[in-house]
Amino acid sequence: SSHLHVMDSDVDVRGQYVFLTLFCDTDEAMGMNMVTIAAQAVGDWIVQNMQDFSPRLITIAGNVDSDKKPSRRTHDRGRGYEVTAKTLIPGTVISSMLKTTATDMAAVADAKLREGSEIAGALGANLHAANVIAALYLATGQDAAHVVEGSLADTTVELRGDDLAVSTRLPALLIGVRGGGTALPAQNQCLQMLLKNRTSLHPCRQLAESIGAAVLAGEISLLAAQTNQTLASAHKKHAR
Repeated sequence: SSHLHVMDSDVDVRGQYVFLTLFCDTDEAMGMNMVTIAAQAVGDWIVQNMQDFSPRLITIAGNVDSDKKPSRRTHDRGRGYEVTAKTLIPGTVISSMLKTTATDMAAVADAKLREGSEIAGALGANLHAANVIAALYLATGQDAAHVVEGSLADTTVELRGDDLAVSTRLPALLIGVRGGGTALPAQNQCLQMLLKNRTSLHPCRQLAESIGAAVLAGEISLLAAQTNQTLASAHKKHAR
């Protein structure tokens, strides 16, 4: 493919098995299909040209990439696009709009995101990043199964006087603006609403930024609802 560039590679050796990981730039596509075809070609080349070692290609997908699965490697190293979204919420906004205080939100965040996540052994300490990611993936024609990696997000909350600093790191947004479901009429229309023509920022990076901002907003909203004890009553009132 003229759109695929192999940027780097990595090797893990376990006994008789050698796992080769390819790091690729797939331009504006999510690109799993073109990477799969390229991996097959690389594997075939190794078998044909390194016969002194008698290599055998067992599979072109060895689970080291953890595609559509959660893993510590993906959480720590990232995969696809990595985004960090952050904001500082003034105390006046917290009291008037979120109906609580920065101190109380920070306390809930510490109990939930740090202690609760540690008890569960969670890969990704966030409130509900997957909800927002799933909605935007479906709306913009992404592979919904990649919500798994998207859920490996970490949200941190820091008290700064009467204000609150909130940050969310999304290490693995596997997205594209061409190919797959992005060509469907409704999904393409949603993409065009998010993408801006008059910018030098790559379209996929624009989409990643939009997802990051939406996730951060969702994290703040749910944290406030859990802090001021309106989460259950809202579900009961709206029956959803």
